[in-house]
Amino acid sequence: MHYSSFHGKIIYEQITGEFRISETHYTSNQTIGFHTHENPSIIILLEGSFTENYLNKSFENSQTNIIYRPALEKHSNQFHSAGAKCLNLELLSDLQKTNYQPGLLANQPFAVKGSSFSSIIAKIKNEIKINDTFSRLILEGLTIEMIAQILRSNSKNNKAIPERLKYIVDYINSSKDFGFSYTHLAALIDIHPVYLHKSFKKYLHCTIGEYLRQRKINAVCKEVSGANRSFGEIAFEYGFSDQSHFNKLFKKYTGFTPSQYRFLYKKSS
Repeated sequence: MHYSSFHGKIIYEQITGEFRISETHYTSNQTIGFHTHENPSIIILLEGSFTENYLNKSFENSQTNIIYRPALEKHSNQFHSAGAKCLNLELLSDLQKTNYQPGLLANQPFAVKGSSFSSIIAKIKNEIKINDTFSRLILEGLTIEMIAQILRSNSKNNKAIPERLKYIVDYINSSKDFGFSYTHLAALIDIHPVYLHKSFKKYLHCTIGEYLRQRKINAVCKEVSGANRSFGEIAFEYGFSDQSHFNKLFKKYTGFTPSQYRFLYKKSS
């Protein structure tokens, strides 16, 4: 079996069957450049907060989020001023080849709300403290239950989007414009703006404004990770008032300046 290397200080570690459970602590404002882990893992934030960046998306991880991260998915982390404590559930490589139904594990990172999992997280933490003869077996059972619930939650979140709403999503994704209004978009499919707002949030789990912001961040991250364009050109194309404004907002949403982000990405390539 092969185990991933987590970059924080390891406080606890236990191999239970085909899972590795660990608790890692990270210091205030700690930065971890782009890297990968050999095995799929689930990251549960116990304290603090951090931003996890991928090439085409990022997650603001607070105690309301749980991140699923596929094997070998390149990402970076920026921990905020309070640092962080994380509980990591790692799915060892043998698990993917034997006991799991093919295709069950997601091949893209995703985040789910952690509030629905507070009870089972508390049980895992408590069992780690007990640490008696039966803890290894109990932790394995709790980990299987936790993973199954998270995968089910993600599956439920990915509801089939109605055709009219899919048209709006495709329309937004095919445009470089980030200044849409509800009135304009609703008129395209002949529905009321209020109904569009409710439907979008129901199926996409965010407002149109939040979706556009994340889409813009993703697009800018992809541009910055390349080596062919100046930051000034990128800032102008994506409607920032000037490069200083671009630098400030980029760091706010990714935890890195554009220069740091490009350097870390190149370094990991």
